[in-house]
Amino acid sequence: MLFLSEIKVREGRVRRRINKKSFKCLLLSCAVVPVLLLSFEIAWAQSLSFKSERDGGTVGAFGGIGLLEMRNARFGGDGDLSAGVGYIDGGQNYYATWQATPWLETTLRFSDYKESNIGINTGGIDKGLDIKIRILEEGKYKPAIAIGLQDMLGDGLFSGEYIVASKKIDNFDLTMGFGFGNLANRTRVSNFARVLGGRFKNRTFNDPGSEKLRFGNYFSGEKMGFFWGVEYNIPIDGLTAKVEYSTVDKSTIDIFQDYKSKTAFNVGVNYKVKNWLEISAGLLHGNQLALQFTLKQNLHSPVRLGFAKGPAVDEIRSRSLKNSPLSVTDYKGRDDQDIFFERLQQMGYVVNAINLTGGRINVDLMTNGIDPQSIELILGAVLTSYPEANIDFPNGNIQAGRADNLGREALRKFRSSAFYVRELDYSEITAADKKLIAKSIFERMEEKALKPDEILIGENEISVVKTVAPFIDIPMNIGRTVRILSAEAPDTVERFNIISKERGIKVSKVSVLRKDFEKIAEFNSSPEEIFSNTQISKPGRMAIGGHSFESFPQFEYGILPDLETHFGSDKDDHFKGDLNLKIYGRVNLSNSLQFYAEAKQHIIGNIDMIPVSNNVNVHHVRSDIGLYAAEGTTSIRRLSFEYIKNPTNNIYTRITAGHLEAMYSGVSAEILYRQYGGSLSFGLDINLVKQRGYNQLFKMRDYETVTGHATLYYVNKKYDITSKVSFGRYLAKDWGTTIDISRQFGNGIRIGAMATFTNMSESNFGRGNFDKGVYMTVPFDFFWFRQSRDKASFKFRRLGKNGGQKLDHNTRLFDLLSPSQPYKISNSWNRVLE
Repeated sequence: MLFLSEIKVREGRVRRRINKKSFKCLLLSCAVVPVLLLSFEIAWAQSLSFKSERDGGTVGAFGGIGLLEMRNARFGGDGDLSAGVGYIDGGQNYYATWQATPWLETTLRFSDYKESNIGINTGGIDKGLDIKIRILEEGKYKPAIAIGLQDMLGDGLFSGEYIVASKKIDNFDLTMGFGFGNLANRTRVSNFARVLGGRFKNRTFNDPGSEKLRFGNYFSGEKMGFFWGVEYNIPIDGLTAKVEYSTVDKSTIDIFQDYKSKTAFNVGVNYKVKNWLEISAGLLHGNQLALQFTLKQNLHSPVRLGFAKGPAVDEIRSRSLKNSPLSVTDYKGRDDQDIFFERLQQMGYVVNAINLTGGRINVDLMTNGIDPQSIELILGAVLTSYPEANIDFPNGNIQAGRADNLGREALRKFRSSAFYVRELDYSEITAADKKLIAKSIFERMEEKALKPDEILIGENEISVVKTVAPFIDIPMNIGRTVRILSAEAPDTVERFNIISKERGIKVSKVSVLRKDFEKIAEFNSSPEEIFSNTQISKPGRMAIGGHSFESFPQFEYGILPDLETHFGSDKDDHFKGDLNLKIYGRVNLSNSLQFYAEAKQHIIGNIDMIPVSNNVNVHHVRSDIGLYAAEGTTSIRRLSFEYIKNPTNNIYTRITAGHLEAMYSGVSAEILYRQYGGSLSFGLDINLVKQRGYNQLFKMRDYETVTGHATLYYVNKKYDITSKVSFGRYLAKDWGTTIDISRQFGNGIRIGAMATFTNMSESNFGRGNFDKGVYMTVPFDFFWFRQSRDKASFKFRRLGKNGGQKLDHNTRLFDLLSPSQPYKISNSWNRVLE
């Protein structure tokens, strides 16, 4: 039976196999998809000219800021992300460089080089991770100094370290430095680090392909290299020329043993065509042509395509002062005859012509783009100010007086409307009037998909409790809500309080002044000025005592693309990936209880070709991913009930039961302690799970386990960097620690890296003896055709390992609460007027 099952899976793989060459190109492009999307958006949206003083340096031959083969002490702008492809005789380099902070540069590189002629099985893709850290900023007399590690997590074939200094003199940028490891292969200089201890004397490399951290090798070896170079800013905007003395000798690397260089000098040019595009060319060692194409983007200020605009923006209503105001808050009321101009404008009309004869007014109206109210309501609005009226509408005429039956009915309807109640003093507003205003606000917000739940009308303020929707940024939802409140609120109201909810939990309270938004309508303010008077606080857990409009069940559904990628290193196991459709639906049965369903439909890809592990000493908790992909082309990824509660101050809980993810079903529980606005948080989760069948429908396999982790969270608010350290039991019953560090920008884009170390033996864990990966998430509203709060995820990691594997939870309490933190709201506040 096992043999027949294997045949069935293999047949499925054959059916899904596509042209390898073309699919390799597709998957390699996955590494640069986020930057491609963001860069093309800028190119689409605007024409950008390059300014040579914008960047501190140019891209080197292997990605990252540098000269050609050698690095310098220059860095890009904070948040810069670049991705590119480089060709050097004998192979290609695919790279992505991220300026994680102003002082830290990271480069993820994939080198596709030829297989060794001496039989070493190293052909294919070599993964490498480079980091560069600023030690000293450049001053008037002092140079910039940086230290870096090259290929610190790769096979070690290209590993090296360096200490480098750079100094600008007029149009020349001079660089000198010391290289170690493969950056010292063309040298006879003794390593000065040997005076620090015996561990720096020898550099060993006896485990190719292991992908280990080699702490004992860093800055070690008998020799070190002295390199130097110059970059000259040619008097052509964006063009620079480079020359360097390289201490790299590729012939000392086994797979390049047949290569002979002609010189240690490299020359090249770099042209910044736009501030999102660089093209480079060079001649390395006198006989190797190097070409590069690099796309760049700054994650602080990317431009959205704007396909998913969401509901139309409402105009802000500004209250009008009396003709002779006694104070800055002496607004027009119902006793001012010309108040009817403002009334008509809110009701969908503007006055085209007017004639007043005695107590009779003749008015010619035309629509203004707002949905017009009924003719009787308009008549009542005019008769409130004048005893008789003759009104010409675009499609007819009506005339009446206050004593007429028509006039009396029109006045009754108007005085029963929210338009009239807005003009009353608070002392005149009854409970019925408050309900009328709240209902009007609710209906307007519902039309704009803002999901209001509770509205309280106070003397000087209005409080609204709403679910975070439809936009991913809380400030954008606040801005759209305030626009409606400015039109619907009585003129005596000066402050708006917007309380945001996530899954029934009140997560933030933001209070803004009405007058600040009215200044926007008069082109006399900015998001920064609004924020200066804004109060952000922790909301109470109880109801605010207003008019409730909650009703259950509530439904939501959608279809989104889903990309799954695998970045291996072996000759037959490097780039693989699947493009799927994710179809989801959720039903909120109450504030706290939700039913969620998610299905997957495979479109194209070859994840099913990831080799299945034959290791019988460890449970196959993830290594059967190829079988799951082969049999689960149409599958149920998640099907679960989830209950979330905030039982007491700063404590949050979650219980989930059902199909928790593609490979596991069971029960999951989580508890989180998090202070509002605090930097430190602590969480604990425990999960009782059983492995699902390969078709990912309702069949189950025999393997079951208990897994869970204690996690400490720390947030650096200045850069919005979140560090997570968790310890616990993984799916394969191994114990260990996961470290996850990520940075999020005000626009919602997040980039991070993770690493997991467990007590599983090296022979069972596999290559590297630890799991690691880099990921990036981008809100769908950057490029998707409809509004969505979901995010597209791009993961750069090796799939199919069994050691150090966690459940893929759909909801994590820390992530659920993060967007509502004060510093997050502050970081994205510039979207409040969008």
